[in-house]
Amino acid sequence: MKSDLSVGPPIDLIVYKKDTIQISQEEHLQFKTPFFSDLSSKWSEGLRNLFKELPKFDWEE
Repeated sequence: MKSDLSVGPPIDLIVYKKDTIQISQEEHLQFKTPFFSDLSSKWSEGLRNLFKELPKFDWEE
């Protein structure tokens, strides 16, 4: 969503188990729910931490 500002909640999520065509889980993620807020926060934090761990270019040191 951060790379495409036209995408945003609500987000419909459907999960299929491997080798099936039957829906095993279905979610409708709303922007204001605690779950979405927590998910968004942890995703952002994880990305920030990932970028901190990437090796530096020679010219950055």
